[in-house]
Amino acid sequence: MRRLKLFEYQIKKEKVELALDLINIYLDEIEINEPETNCRVFRKEDDVTFIHLIEFTDRTAAERHFAADYTTQFIESIKELCENKIVITDVEEI
Repeated sequence: MRRLKLFEYQIKKEKVELALDLINIYLDEIEINEPETNCRVFRKEDDVTFIHLIEFTDRTAAERHFAADYTTQFIESIKELCENKIVITDVEEI
């Protein structure tokens, strides 16, 4: 069964360019290592709030994604640039 995860976080204003670089590297890694995973990243009008919508084919794919080195490295790196906590939520399409 398909799984959807939503990430949302705010980057410190002076760290946005670095965050964009990290996001692009992360997206490249997903594309290379998880061609079946669909990850879309959005930025709110405030220019510092980012939202990722990640679609996995099933629970196993999601678990594999979160266990991958590039995912753990991205999360750890982006945390250092954040104003607040990263919120990760399971969502369901209706």
